[in-house]
Amino acid sequence: MLRGEHNTVTIFIFGALTEVFVPFNIDIVFLNEVHSLLRYEIIKGKRIYARDEVFADDYEEKTIAIAADLAFKRKMFEKDFYEAIRNGYFELELS
Repeated sequence: MLRGEHNTVTIFIFGALTEVFVPFNIDIVFLNEVHSLLRYEIIKGKRIYARDEVFADDYEEKTIAIAADLAFKRKMFEKDFYEAIRNGYFELELS
């Protein structure tokens, strides 16, 4: 899909959903365009529609696996980083 077509589709979807969900404000997020941790936060919510339930379930499963992997890597990085500070490899200056 070309960039202009993407914007047109987004505007159409937003307009249609805005009418459906009056008086609530909505946001549209294309999951394939955001960071995996934001995707994880989004799928923790309630799914209101899926054209293909099996595809949606698989997508959520993969997203959860990626988020778990990133959380593990972050914890390892933080552990190593704080250990390096304690061992004097880094000095932090507080201003």
